[in-house]
Amino acid sequence: MNLFIFLFLIHSLANVFSKSIHARVLKTAIFDFAPDFRCHHVVIVNDVYAIDFTQESREFRTKLLLFLGKSVPGEVRIRKLSSSFSIVDIDRAMITEWISLTTSECVEQSRKITDETLNEIPDCELREFLGRFSHWNSMNLYCSNCQHFGKEVLSQKL
Repeated sequence: MNLFIFLFLIHSLANVFSKSIHARVLKTAIFDFAPDFRCHHVVIVNDVYAIDFTQESREFRTKLLLFLGKSVPGEVRIRKLSSSFSIVDIDRAMITEWISLTTSECVEQSRKITDETLNEIPDCELREFLGRFSHWNSMNLYCSNCQHFGKEVLSQKL
């Protein structure tokens, strides 16, 4: 019995001190005019970083091409979230901040912010993990979209 308790304590301490990546998906709205239609997946990593995959252009024509099954240029976005969330509704606060961090950016500015955010991550393992997904660059509604991307991120986590 003492051996069992000892092994349990060692296992518990190892889990506390090990660096692990925790990730979960938050569903957000695709369109501003339909905020309850939450089909866009944003992956929250360690409750500090958010990563998603979206089309490069925010123009209506691009969205129309997506709905018609065409492939369009895509972009991976990584943003650091603030840590001052209320425990009451942390998911809603994260979604609100995510929207405010990503709505008014042109493609060049967005890519620059993603690169800067990635380079400023102090944890090498986390930086390498998030950097694995930069090769996603073509979006298709039916075979390479934000939900596929979210599943890939969750399946790759350490």
